[in-house]
Amino acid sequence: MKNNNYLIIGASGHAGVIIDELINLNQSINIELIDEDKNISQLLGFPVIGNFEDFKKNYTQHNKKVIVGIGNNKLRSSLFDTLYEIDSVNLVNVISSDSKISKNVEIGVGNLIVSGAIINHSVKVGNNSIINTMASIDHDCFIGSNVHIAPGVNLAGNVKVGDNVLIGVGATILPNLEIGSNSIIGGGSVVIKDVLPDSTVIGNPAYEKK
Repeated sequence: MKNNNYLIIGASGHAGVIIDELINLNQSINIELIDEDKNISQLLGFPVIGNFEDFKKNYTQHNKKVIVGIGNNKLRSSLFDTLYEIDSVNLVNVISSDSKISKNVEIGVGNLIVSGAIINHSVKVGNNSIINTMASIDHDCFIGSNVHIAPGVNLAGNVKVGDNVLIGVGATILPNLEIGSNSIIGGGSVVIKDVLPDSTVIGNPAYEKK
């Protein structure tokens, strides 16, 4: 029997996006969530059953597909890394039925690809990344792990994005560029040259924010 039982780590707005995508994929689905805020008992009608420590104590009892539903890259990365080390935790991708993805794309685990996203051929995506609403990734790009590509971002061909990168809403990355790990691209920026690791760039054309 197909396993339609999901556990989402986190119970805020980003988790709600995952819930919507899961419902669109399969109406007959069971979703539970965990969150550190004891005042949250449910999200979109699905129950919050405890916090992260509760889950770790009882992970062997969970026959669920698991995804981290937190937008913040640093926190999402930390939680994912903990889960990844537990062999019995079934980390999965959630990929919208309304996205368009080439058959020649390689995708790791724990990723969320949201409605309207387009990923063209020969793209590689690491683990635990978010390709958000209406984002476009052209051919031969590499997307690292723990990346958040925000709504409306456009990546031209052969762009390489390192780990832990945030690319803000509506940003554009021109072809053949490298976006260094741990960098931030401000919303609406147009990136015309490589971005150094651990830097923040903003503007059109994008410049480093000191």
